[in-house]
Amino acid sequence: MKIANIAPASMLEDLIDEQETYHLVVTEQVLDNLPYRRFYQDRVARGDFVILDSDAFEKAEGSTTEAQVAAMLLLRPTEVVLPDTSSRHGTEPTGDEAFSTAQAAHYAYTAIQAELNWMRTPQFMAVAHGRTWEEYMECAVRLEELQNVVCIGVFEEVPELFGISRAEAVQYLSNVLNAETDIHLLGMSEDMLDLQDPFVQQRCRGVDAGKLVCWGLYGSRVTTKSVPKYPGRPKGYFEIPRHSNSLGEVDLARDNISYWRELTRA
Repeated sequence: MKIANIAPASMLEDLIDEQETYHLVVTEQVLDNLPYRRFYQDRVARGDFVILDSDAFEKAEGSTTEAQVAAMLLLRPTEVVLPDTSSRHGTEPTGDEAFSTAQAAHYAYTAIQAELNWMRTPQFMAVAHGRTWEEYMECAVRLEELQNVVCIGVFEEVPELFGISRAEAVQYLSNVLNAETDIHLLGMSEDMLDLQDPFVQQRCRGVDAGKLVCWGLYGSRVTTKSVPKYPGRPKGYFEIPRHSNSLGEVDLARDNISYWRELTRA
């Protein structure tokens, strides 16, 4: 399993090193933050695996289709996350609502990619939702059937909504998804237990989060034996200036990244 660490634009060069070749990027930042966009355009040019997210974590409404298309054209990512609505901003959507939202964007994005012929194989990640676990599982299977959906994203709030761990969710999904369909964890659990599960490490393609960076910037080292209380992502996270944190804190963030990279790689 690979980790896509999410960092402020001013610290990308400090924290995202040459070993990190798996990335998740935010649509709004690609459009509005030039240093951020240039950094990930360079990573795309190098052949890294770059996922364009729908910004469901950052704002309740997520990205508009128009905004995500504009970011796609600027970045030319490896994969695009189909729009969804995060339950962290309110009521969890039904499976039908989630499928309809993803399906509408899927048709639009596929047409655009085919017309411009800039991606050899249009590739998508879809995020399942549901009011019950059964509804969630059915939604995941339906999303997988959309053409060129190669990955199912599993959001962080699964335990709160369905009463099971994300490690259990990955196991259950593996029983109903095609073996070649990837699974990606959207965010890390605050206890970090999902990343320590051997089956999750083996079955999941990747995970994304800003937690390892945030812990470091707040002065905390995170290991399997010591997981401090997560302080949360500060407001204006992507615009934090480089000089606002000491070199030691940036080094701590870098150490957190290296430690968990090696753990999940094993």
